[in-house]
Amino acid sequence: MPFYALFNMMTRYLASSEHPATTQLTSAVVATLVLTPVALWQWQNPATLLEWFVMALAGLCGGIGHYFVACAHRYASAAVLGPFLYQQIIYMTLMGWLVFDQVPDLAVVLGAVVVVASGLYLLWREFQGPGEK
Repeated sequence: MPFYALFNMMTRYLASSEHPATTQLTSAVVATLVLTPVALWQWQNPATLLEWFVMALAGLCGGIGHYFVACAHRYASAAVLGPFLYQQIIYMTLMGWLVFDQVPDLAVVLGAVVVVASGLYLLWREFQGPGEK
């Protein structure tokens, strides 16, 4: 989770001054340098061509998605974009349940509620006029 937070902060920071492709390349290079030692230590060759394809497709989709997030940060603040990222909580919870039969416990649900409520509050504050805050 700390790496994902760092990834998002780096994207927001670079998006204000850099082209989205530069932002994508920078985050990919940093992630490669940081995660390669761990990945090599834990590496297992995919057994089938389908597994290689799914792995490559996940990387491609993630890269394209990050590129578009970097584009979005050029036109909107983090407070405006944050709630759109919260849909990931729904997708991850749903996929965890459907694919891995993992039901989130109370701590996960409460944490998600706090994160989403905080983001929605910031979004609401972003759209208040200067005298209304």
